[in-house]
Amino acid sequence: MKDWGKQMPLALMTAAAFLLPAAALSLKSGYSYGIAIMVIAALCWVHRWALRRPDRGTLLLLVLFAAMACMWFELSALEDAARRWDRPVKFLLGAMCLLFAMAHPPRPAAFFWGLVVGTIGGGSRACGRSMCCNCRAPRATPMPSSGAISPC
Repeated sequence: MKDWGKQMPLALMTAAAFLLPAAALSLKSGYSYGIAIMVIAALCWVHRWALRRPDRGTLLLLVLFAAMACMWFELSALEDAARRWDRPVKFLLGAMCLLFAMAHPPRPAAFFWGLVVGTIGGGSRACGRSMCCNCRAPRATPMPSSGAISPC
């Protein structure tokens, strides 16, 4: 029998690596599901990854995350108190998730298959919306009206 206490952080990180592209590409605001799993797992296993020393590149990225959090805090000085902390907290949670991901790196195949499932899900959702709803999405550029070949 495997020690689930040691295997669970890797399993959750792999699930988050799969859900991040899969849900983001196929669901409206789906990127939140993979990130939520990663934040909860990082908080639950903070005693494992907090004492590990990251390499220099990771430390540089953490310093950049902290600098961005400070910058967003200062740029949002005119907003109300609750909204002022929104973006800085996201950067600090991102730094925490980065440390957790470095301590328990996910399997690369999970991200690849998440991309595959997400593109299939997003494509089928787009086809379903265009066929069932009989609605057309607005175009970024208007169709030329004079002398143009009709697409239908």
